[in-house]
Amino acid sequence: MNWDKILNELSYVVRDGSPDLTNEQHIIKLWDILKEHNWSVEARVELLNNLTGNKIQKPKVLKEAATNRTEDLHEIFFAIAFAGGDISKAKDLKGLIDILNRTKLK
Repeated sequence: MNWDKILNELSYVVRDGSPDLTNEQHIIKLWDILKEHNWSVEARVELLNNLTGNKIQKPKVLKEAATNRTEDLHEIFFAIAFAGGDISKAKDLKGLIDILNRTKLK
């Protein structure tokens, strides 16, 4: 770890050149600098918690909500239409499969 380099970078990116760990914007810039120096999320959270005395939480990863079959089918038909397929011309399942094959959706 090169603390001097990290602090110099932080001094360079904050407006007045003096890092202030009570300033949320300075903390965000420090977070980004540590990320650029390949610090893990856990290490960044621990350092910032120690420096600020606050309880910074590890960012949560959002997951896509589960969908039902109707929503899935709607997304499929939208993708077909977006790719230029016209499902209104399909008279049966074989016709729908032909349209899918022509749009190159797999």
